[in-house]
Amino acid sequence: MKTPWIGLLKRSLDDWMEDKALRLSAALAYYSIFSIAPLLVITMGIAGLAFGTEAVSGQLYDELRGYVGAQSAAALQSMVQSASKPAQGIWATVAGFVMLMVGASGVFGQLKDALNTIWEVKPKPDIGLMAHFREKLLSFGMVLVIGFLLLVSLVLSAAISGVNHFVGHSLAIPAVVWGMIAFVISLGIVTTLFAMIFKILPDARVGWGDVWVGAIVTGLLFEVGKTALGWYLGRESTSSAYGAAGSVVLLLLWVYYTSCILFFGAEFTQVYAQAGGRLIMPTENARPVTETDRAQQGLGPGTRSPIGRDEPPPPRDVHPDFFQRLTGPFLKYVEARGTLLTIEAREALRHVVTLVVWLAIAIVAIFAGWLLLVTTLVGWLVSYLGWSWVGAAGITGGGHILVAAVAGLMMWGRIAKARWFADTLNELRKDREWLLRKPRQN
Repeated sequence: MKTPWIGLLKRSLDDWMEDKALRLSAALAYYSIFSIAPLLVITMGIAGLAFGTEAVSGQLYDELRGYVGAQSAAALQSMVQSASKPAQGIWATVAGFVMLMVGASGVFGQLKDALNTIWEVKPKPDIGLMAHFREKLLSFGMVLVIGFLLLVSLVLSAAISGVNHFVGHSLAIPAVVWGMIAFVISLGIVTTLFAMIFKILPDARVGWGDVWVGAIVTGLLFEVGKTALGWYLGRESTSSAYGAAGSVVLLLLWVYYTSCILFFGAEFTQVYAQAGGRLIMPTENARPVTETDRAQQGLGPGTRSPIGRDEPPPPRDVHPDFFQRLTGPFLKYVEARGTLLTIEAREALRHVVTLVVWLAIAIVAIFAGWLLLVTTLVGWLVSYLGWSWVGAAGITGGGHILVAAVAGLMMWGRIAKARWFADTLNELRKDREWLLRKPRQN
């Protein structure tokens, strides 16, 4: 008798084939060739702030050799060194940084399109310039997230090495235990990355419960698959079969197979949500795809997806699993508390959260602008053009004022919309005090 999980996996595989995930993986592998070098440069730069570029570079290439083999790792090292060469002049430096960010975030645009295809949504054609700006900003943010996760991975690896050095010999802890700890840490990091990709990138609203289940399944498949891929791609016969282009082909193969795993995880997330009778709805800037849209892409009608239906499909007869039993009471409590908020309060809370996000972006932008202007602009003006320190400081201050003005204008609009939030809380407090003072009727 098949268990519910086997049924979910089988249905996910059927949907994976119907959505032509192999074609989507091939397209993503092609785009990754142009994005992987700048992506590695930026992630190494972020992690290098804490550990140093040389240490991060050595650790990263050791990991890459285990993934794609020594030949492809050496080719990637050469690509990163070429992409990270300092440009001559301030304008060349700024232009190089912008192109680096655009190149690193390009692969996430293709990944977003693929996930939209799997979850049967597509962006509206007239979403406006600000929506495109937010989309590009989101891709930039994913690049920074990868760099942060690499930093977390290095910190945890250093901590494990330190603990192993101090207590490993005295306690006689077997090597397999340290291997299991490293596996759990790696699984946690890739699961977090997959969860953020599923939740943030697509133009669809997916519940966090479904996202985490899909991310855990994807992370487990990735950890198992990377071992097999590392063994296959690391063989001498595999790279020699493609001649001089062997390093590039091996890199394409690794991204291709990894993308297949990622898209299967996306299919499983959708199937798992449907099994619980939950809808995957498009965002405000997107719409559900039609059968005509899917037919133009060479796909099936997509009737399996509940997107765009008026009512959710009836829940499938799936026994509650461990994850549902563990998180069910907490999620029900959060849902019950959310219903106590009025529509106005929830709208105000959304504006406040948006304001905090823009404030964080403004702080990061000011800090990044300060580093760039002080270390590059001032030194270039003084050393090469012979400017005085007063003039160089004036230009630096002007850059700060410009960034602060743009961020201030963005925050002012949010403040104007959320200003009444304090008044709403005061009214609720007055109502509560009035109810407490009102005498009870006998």
